Amino acid sequence: MIDSFVNFLRLFKNIPDSDAELIGSEVTFREVIEGEVLFEEGHICREMFFICKGVLRIVAQNDKGNKMTYFFLKENQFCSILNSFNNNIAAPEGIEAACDAQLVV
Repeated sequence: MIDSFVNFLRLFKNIPDSDAELIGSEVTFREVIEGEVLFEEGHICREMFFICKGVLRIVAQNDKGNKMTYFFLKENQFCSILNSFNNNIAAPEGIEAACDAQLVV
């Protein structure tokens, strides 16, 4: 999984192998199954996910209490609730696995 993450980063800047190893030692890898909740709405988002394989979705409840999908994020994309992550505030959205996925956290 680290290879796809580092290869993505290398699209923007040259990263020596020694730095790639350091990056690999500082991140965690996570495999999730379809429907698994990665972040629940109403909390402060403290993680950012890089999707190596699979699809995640951003969800929120509408006025009727039904869960609605707002965005799908696919492989080689980052996923977080940025306003919550950056400003340390509770998020009205959540993050779920739309299918089995492999992530760098």
